Amino acid sequence: MPTVFTIEGFRFFFYSNDHAPMHVHVQHAGGEAVFEIRDKGGTIIGFPVAGNRRLATGTPTQLSHMEVSPFGIHWPDLDEDLSFEGLARGDYGQRIPITP
Repeated sequence: MPTVFTIEGFRFFFYSNDHAPMHVHVQHAGGEAVFEIRDKGGTIIGFPVAGNRRLATGTPTQLSHMEVSPFGIHWPDLDEDLSFEGLARGDYGQRIPITP
C-alpha cells in the first residue's frame, strides 16, 4: 500500500493490485473512505474526503449515512450537500488546502 502523501493525520494511498478505475483511498483515525461517482455515460467523478471541511471531520458512520437524489449527495449527520453538477466541475465543497 504505497502512500501518496499524508496531511493532518490523513493518509492518501493506493493498493497496487486494486480494481479499476484508478482511485486513491484516504485513511484517518482507523477509518477509510473512497468516493467515486459514475454517471450514465461512464464518466467517473471522485473527490478527496479530506479536502472538504465538513466531510473531513466525519466518522465512518457519518460518512456512510448519505442520501442520494437526482441532484447530488446529502450527508445529514454532517450537514453537507454536494451537487453532481458541482462535482463534475471539481467543486467538492468547503475546501481544505491539500498539498503533496
